[in-house]
Amino acid sequence: MSSLFHKRKEPLAKMTPTVLGAQASSPARAEKEPSHFINLLRDRWRFGWSRAGENACAPRTVGFIFAGGAKVYWTPTPFLMMVALTAVALLSLACTRNRESSQASPTPPPRAALRVCSDPNNLPFSNKNLDGFENKLAEMIAKDLGLKVEYTWWAQRRGFFRNTLKAGTCDVVIGVPASFEMALTTAPYYRSTYVFVSRANRHFAISSFDDPKLKNLRLGVQMVGDDFSNSPPAHALSRRGMIQNVKGYTLYGDYSKPNPPADIIDAVERNDIDVGIAWGPMAGYFARHSKVPLTLTPVNPQIDQPFLPFVFDISMGVRREDAAFKDQLDRILESHRDDIDKLLDDYGVPRVGVAEGSRVNAKY
Repeated sequence: MSSLFHKRKEPLAKMTPTVLGAQASSPARAEKEPSHFINLLRDRWRFGWSRAGENACAPRTVGFIFAGGAKVYWTPTPFLMMVALTAVALLSLACTRNRESSQASPTPPPRAALRVCSDPNNLPFSNKNLDGFENKLAEMIAKDLGLKVEYTWWAQRRGFFRNTLKAGTCDVVIGVPASFEMALTTAPYYRSTYVFVSRANRHFAISSFDDPKLKNLRLGVQMVGDDFSNSPPAHALSRRGMIQNVKGYTLYGDYSKPNPPADIIDAVERNDIDVGIAWGPMAGYFARHSKVPLTLTPVNPQIDQPFLPFVFDISMGVRREDAAFKDQLDRILESHRDDIDKLLDDYGVPRVGVAEGSRVNAKY
């Protein structure tokens, strides 16, 4: 049998496997034991625009990039993809059974308040003044439940879930990736995309990382995490050899100042960079408040081949044992679908609907 892995000839610059795919501590073992690969798929999945992981039962785009060491990266051969798809089919059956059992979850116990885990300085999502769309959504849900909202404030960075949801100081996080491994997630209430941001008077009309104009422009990308892990756009640019003309802007920024994630949009406004590639909800909100007219264009296609996504579903997250509460939130989200869409419109959040082929159709 031929090797299960094809070795890449060039490493991806500063790649962080936990951002891009399943992290394999031993590709050699996965090569010899396909069952080990299935276990990795089930237990070690990592796929997202943040440090958030994935759980096996949520909708996803199937894709894998393995890290076999500091500078060696792997992609599966057709045989391994066959094994993967078999695993996905088996997992889908198990997930269907899990969903069926969750439909019969008991009524959640009475609550004195809707206790929300939230970041005090993270517009457009949330802040202590309750100006974010997640704050407004929390109020909407609390009203339906006949409760008041109580917040546990914690900066949304390393340790956020450990010190809030898992510590039991609050009961729900309003915005998490739809397949977040550290929480039980609701059905997604919106899907958004990374976008190219530029001054409107520049007329770049860039929508793809393959646009040759990018090589001659000053580019900005968002960096995720305390360790400056690369976001999907950073990986897409490095794969195309665009490194020297790229500047990173941490999502955390200077937390002593208001709205630290907005640095990359401010840089476009100041003309420090020509094009920023940023997460859509944040970019859409701050572009609306820019003193300079800005143009936002969704990244196309949705997935940079082989398996690097730019579009993500966002849900609410509760503790894994709170299945009844999750089901209750699902019902409320469904009943307020139109209200939620209007709220997201008000905040300039770009949403992605059904794709035509591999293109992104975004609503602003």
